Amino acid sequence: MGGIHTALGAGETEWAAIVACDLPFVTGALMLRLVEIAADDSGASLDAVVPVQHDRRPQPLCALYRRESCFKVAEKIIAAGEHTPRALLALVRTRWVKFEELANLSGAEHFFLNINTPADYERAKQIMKKRVGVAAKTQ
Repeated sequence: MGGIHTALGAGETEWAAIVACDLPFVTGALMLRLVEIAADDSGASLDAVVPVQHDRRPQPLCALYRRESCFKVAEKIIAAGEHTPRALLALVRTRWVKFEELANLSGAEHFFLNINTPADYERAKQIMKKRVGVAAKTQ
């Protein structure tokens, strides 16, 4: 929550895209889809646009946040001792984006692969090798 709060406070645009550094397979296409959903879904009334992984877990560290409104709520909940992004999302107007709305994007099956351990890193390297191999074959 502290990182989100800091990013929201430092930003200068209406919306902030928050992406955790341990999500290496997030793509521009995914972020564009979230922006499109915000715009198509009465974006003026939303405060956050958050994807939900294929296992139905929300991914608040790969999401869009309306800076001003989310920053104010984040300050209040942090002052109250709450430190989870889910607490923030429960208090603002959040659009939960089902994985099915993202599944047609290239690489969607790996968007939310979290790299925290050496085994995760090895898995990510294997995924990249396969992607490079597929790209080479299609050229």
